[in-house]
Amino acid sequence: MKLRLVGFNINNFDLPSLAFALYRHELELPNSVKQGKWDAIDLYKHPFWGNGGLKEYSRRLGNPRTDSGADVAGLVEAREWLKLKKYCAEDVVDTVKLFRCAATVFKF
Repeated sequence: MKLRLVGFNINNFDLPSLAFALYRHELELPNSVKQGKWDAIDLYKHPFWGNGGLKEYSRRLGNPRTDSGADVAGLVEAREWLKLKKYCAEDVVDTVKLFRCAATVFKF
């Protein structure tokens, strides 16, 4: 069974960041989730959306946000873990909404 990995700009950000973190800490993914055993669905490059960022699409779906990805480095540097956790959780919720919206039109 192939797993689906859904994200927004995961090919340009999340997956390279994960690969670097794993390498830096001399870790590897378990065999059950190694590359090739899952399909990556990157909503960022999906033709359904056109141009724009996750926050723009969140606004269109009724969830206006004032934060941005540029805020993440500052939160990490300031060790604001609860704010970072909230930011990431909101990104996950927004990504799920986008995926569900796109899935009404496209078969993934």
